[in-house]
Amino acid sequence: MPTPPEKLPLRRLEWGALVAALLGLVLWLSGPGDLPRVNHLVQDTVSWLYPRPASPDVVIIAVDDRSISAIGRWPWRRALHAQMIGLVSKQAPRAIGMDILFSEEDLDYPGDDLLLARAMRSSGRVALPVIRRSQGSAQGTERPLSMFAQAAAQLGHVHVNMDGDGVVRSLYLQEGPASAPWPHLSLAMQCAAGVPHTECTREPAAQGSGGWVKQQPEIIAFASGTLPFTTYSYIDVLRGQVPQDAFKDKYVLVGATAAGLGDMLSAPPARWRAACPMSRWSRTS
Repeated sequence: MPTPPEKLPLRRLEWGALVAALLGLVLWLSGPGDLPRVNHLVQDTVSWLYPRPASPDVVIIAVDDRSISAIGRWPWRRALHAQMIGLVSKQAPRAIGMDILFSEEDLDYPGDDLLLARAMRSSGRVALPVIRRSQGSAQGTERPLSMFAQAAAQLGHVHVNMDGDGVVRSLYLQEGPASAPWPHLSLAMQCAAGVPHTECTREPAAQGSGGWVKQQPEIIAFASGTLPFTTYSYIDVLRGQVPQDAFKDKYVLVGATAAGLGDMLSAPPARWRAACPMSRWSRTS
């Protein structure tokens, strides 16, 4: 059936819009990095359509602005970290992940290092971070002091994978020297809790050698909501102003949320950025 003359302009407009949209799609897909861009779009859309609730097994102790105001400027004395580990350990957590890098001696309060190492060893459930450092063309690993590495139950890397658009969507479950790559800190916490993984078999203080490798890519399942994980202020933990069973059977992650501490990372899309716990790491020296 022919199109009535009075509807021809509208029909031409519809077809013109469709052609323009198709041309735009072709141009968009014809540039460099087209497939990753499409994958990111699909992944972000699925995450938006099917948000995941936060795990009730994860609890965050935040080095937040209120704690900084109460305790003082960062870094804090390591005796405070030892006290915090002791208080949390009394509630029998599954593991404690300290997203704080203790890579240098405390020259001002050397006795605090002994207190912190003793608290870690007594807990038996503490996981500490390691990071990759670039020194010119050479690559190295910055690790905790030997006494802390020996006292910790596990060590784990804290790197995430940033896509070409500057957004973090994934990580590698193993990353580090080829001879002994580290598990991610999240996996190291499971190791510290006694969950059987093949990555848990290495010695916590192993140095490793060889080129840097990244293995077992994993897409991050971001939780939805403004503050999805149960979070307590560091100062409230020290003051005992948390429930008596707040950390029982929990994976407790300790790290910085205060302004100006560490590196902020973007998660997709904006509504999930606050749902990514410890999107930074902090050092105390």
